[in-house]
Amino acid sequence: MVPVLLSLASTSAAWIAQPAPKPAPPQLDYRNEQFAILRDGKTVRVPLKRTAPAPKKAVLYRSENTFAVWDERGLTTRTGQRVLSSRLKEIATTPKIFTKEQILETTEKARAGTRSLEATSLSGSLRVGPYVYFMPRWEDRDGTPWLEALVRVDLREDRPKAQFLGRFEGLSLSREPLGEEIFGYQGKLYAVTRQPEGAWGRSAYDPASGTFSFAPVGHRLEGYIRVSPAVGIYRERTTYGPMRVGRHYLQRRKDLFETHALIKGIDADTYGPEGAILVSLSENGKALLRNAETGAEMALPASSAYRASSAGVVVWAPWDRPRAAWLYDPARWEVLARWRAPSP
Repeated sequence: MVPVLLSLASTSAAWIAQPAPKPAPPQLDYRNEQFAILRDGKTVRVPLKRTAPAPKKAVLYRSENTFAVWDERGLTTRTGQRVLSSRLKEIATTPKIFTKEQILETTEKARAGTRSLEATSLSGSLRVGPYVYFMPRWEDRDGTPWLEALVRVDLREDRPKAQFLGRFEGLSLSREPLGEEIFGYQGKLYAVTRQPEGAWGRSAYDPASGTFSFAPVGHRLEGYIRVSPAVGIYRERTTYGPMRVGRHYLQRRKDLFETHALIKGIDADTYGPEGAILVSLSENGKALLRNAETGAEMALPASSAYRASSAGVVVWAPWDRPRAAWLYDPARWEVLARWRAPSP
């Protein structure tokens, strides 16, 4: 019996030592104006053209028969047949946030027709329980924002109306008619704002205490992309020339790289455990694609385009009628799969 037991043990050890089978390599295909990536048994589709969402004309919040809406009328609250619309003209000259001299200056500009006392746009809105927070925006005649304020509507009230709370320090980056610059995190409301002297940072409103605060992050902000409630990507100009790109973690910042090249665009996607920040650059007539996290960089083919996905980054050429395409791992720009159009 002993030899049999030894034989079984040897067989078991040999089976355990066998390496796990390698996963099948990704596959890349193209048809009907979209790429299909087959990876790890899943198919990820990447369209040739992005379909822009239809622009929103209004934001609406509802609780049973009570509504709070921002649209072309401004801020409207409705309960049953009772409707109240306002562009919050009184906030533009309130002594709660402006000095006498500032109020006189605003009044003179309004008389001259260079400044509007009525809110014309919405920089952001957010619902927290029964409360809806709106951040309307006031602009000069040339479109330059000069005021944002935070107001709150209580949907539980029989006759709800906007309650003025105050304002964040500085102005948000919103320039859209209906922006999304307010976000909530751990019981507070936040917005990334920029001050007149160039400082930018995290502005906060604490509903529990009714107080506003500002935590400076940097200077000379030129762009910001929020990828989650607590994480954003910033682009700021250094005092000595280059552009700096980094990640903002709400409580801290992490500079990723600096460049003299022209930044044509920044994309953030879900590829990898922490996501990939891809920066499109133009330098000395060449188009480059850089992974901001790893520093790896690649030159894009002439007349090409790219798109990030959860399965990798697809690069194709020509940009309008692909004849060749490559699937890349953006960590080091390793080619994972290729596709070529069949010969005519």
